[in-house]
Amino acid sequence: MSEGENSYRQIFKALSFFGGVQVLVIMFGILRNKVVALCMGPKGIGEIGLYTTTITLMVALVSFGIGSSGVKILSESFHKEDKSEFGKNVFVFSKLSFYLGFLGSVLTLFLSPILSLWTFGSYDYTISFAFLSITVFLIIADTGNLVLLQGVMNLKDQGKASVFGTLFGSIISIPLYIIFKERAIVPSLMILFLGNVLASFYFSKKIYTKSEKVKLSEFKERSKQIIRLGFAMTVSYILVIAVSYVSRLYISQE
Repeated sequence: MSEGENSYRQIFKALSFFGGVQVLVIMFGILRNKVVALCMGPKGIGEIGLYTTTITLMVALVSFGIGSSGVKILSESFHKEDKSEFGKNVFVFSKLSFYLGFLGSVLTLFLSPILSLWTFGSYDYTISFAFLSITVFLIIADTGNLVLLQGVMNLKDQGKASVFGTLFGSIISIPLYIIFKERAIVPSLMILFLGNVLASFYFSKKIYTKSEKVKLSEFKERSKQIIRLGFAMTVSYILVIAVSYVSRLYISQE
């Protein structure tokens, strides 16, 4: 078998594997939505959609696309003979994602009254958004783990993390929806995202990486490069999320 044919076969296997993973994730999502629709009706589906879109928008605005730039940078340094560069990048991404996650959490907490007013037309959901600020931190801080899995092309563990994270969240959130209905929306969303974070954290730690610390000046310089590249790569994505958020607000109000 030629090298080209072997390469195509590996690509086909990877696409098939991720296709199967996405099917499972979609099936879990359909099951959760079906339970929500039966327990709470269209109102519950709409409320979850508004929460999710708001969280996604905050994450996109604060993370500056470091997930997109991270995969590119880590992948390039991983295939170099000098592994110290890869270790430095792993250190920088883990710290940067943590700091940005903390920033996103504080910003969401501070803006929770405004988000409640913009999203639902009243301040009644301020406490809900305050709790969801924890979710914003988890999602952004987890970027370092996801970037590591994708950067080293560990497709198998990446797929497992996606399936087990979704399975964990679904198993716990579905009974909560059935028992507590509307009161379970925010806790269930937090549990769902927490499941994804725990799964990606577990599988990323299985990858042997010798993280090498860098000086503060070098950390700042590398962080600037990561943020500039990531923001340039995700401007269109941010606009799509913003349009989706505005569209959901219009549908909800009308």
